[in-house]
Amino acid sequence: MERGAQLIVQDILQEAKRKAEEILERARREASSLLREAEERGRREAEEILERASREGRQLYEERVARGRVEARKELLAKKEELIGEVFRRAEEGLRKHVSSREYERDLLRMAVEACRRLGAEEVVVEASARDLERLKRMEGELRKELGGIRVSFGKPLETLGGVRVRSADGLRELDETLESRMRREREELRVRVARILFEG
Repeated sequence: MERGAQLIVQDILQEAKRKAEEILERARREASSLLREAEERGRREAEEILERASREGRQLYEERVARGRVEARKELLAKKEELIGEVFRRAEEGLRKHVSSREYERDLLRMAVEACRRLGAEEVVVEASARDLERLKRMEGELRKELGGIRVSFGKPLETLGGVRVRSADGLRELDETLESRMRREREELRVRVARILFEG
């Protein structure tokens, strides 16, 4: 991911971490309360049943307590997933702001050059959002200079937040480096890193 976007994501992650700690503490208290209530319910019901049949009562008590713990864990997991989702939403908001910046224009040129080189074709069609295609066309001279012998043309606009998709002129090879595709490819790794930051300190 580009350096600028990484810095934005880091800032967003730090802000989200602070907010997440508050939400997580609340979620822990709620989960703890749910667990205590479930255990207490289980205890009361078990004591009544123990009077009639102690063995049956113990088994039911254990089942209810276990179910309460499972429910509390599910609730805590749901809160964690909600926080992770919020971090990704904020990261996407940060990327939306970044694609409007001057710094992004340099990132866009670099992404286009790298994608064209990685594709390994002599003739490449570059596709991007309408706004990014206009930016690339304004930097076409610099793009061609960076690519040397690779012939470049511009394709149709894509519905994308940012980044580029390049394909060989014959259509046999394609490399999708749009921001959405990159986020999709890296989402699980990022999700693990975000979870570690939010929940392991």
